[in-house]
Amino acid sequence: MEQQIIKQYIEGKKINDICNAFNCSRKKIYNTLKRNKIPRRPKISYTKGVHIWKDKVHSRLGKKHSENSKKKMSTSRIKGIKEGRIKSWCFGKTKENNTSLLNNSIKHLDSNNINWKEDVGYGSLHEWVRRRKIKPEYCEECKKNKPIDLANVSGEYKRDINDFRWLCRRCHMREDKRILNLKQYSKLRKVTE
Repeated sequence: MEQQIIKQYIEGKKINDICNAFNCSRKKIYNTLKRNKIPRRPKISYTKGVHIWKDKVHSRLGKKHSENSKKKMSTSRIKGIKEGRIKSWCFGKTKENNTSLLNNSIKHLDSNNINWKEDVGYGSLHEWVRRRKIKPEYCEECKKNKPIDLANVSGEYKRDINDFRWLCRRCHMREDKRILNLKQYSKLRKVTE
């Protein structure tokens, strides 16, 4: 059996094929080769640009196409789609030039969406408003500083864009009356020192 394993290995058969033919493990084959001082075949190195697949070498792997070849591939694909050889569900369709796609995406916005929740958490609500309310260049209150915070006006945190304002940090703290707390703490610190 050892002589047959060695013969098949020298002929160039793969280790897995030899394992299947003799119903043995890879380890047994490697030990047989080692015992008989048969050198192992070198491992195939997979380098960028060379890929061996079904006994073929693909030299284009990892290389970029030229602009000319990109145009040729694009026109070939378009021609194939028009002739019916290649199927594409969205050929030539974009939200700008296809009203059905645009209407379909508008149809599923906000409360029409299947995952819509009316009551969401603090962070999710602010994120929802942040995506929909345009951020002005200056604070809506003082018109001087850059706005940083989305401030809730009513304090009820409802899903209403008009219930939020873009404010700078100082105006936001003034509106929430948190700035008074800071002033009170600073007075207490002076008294205790």
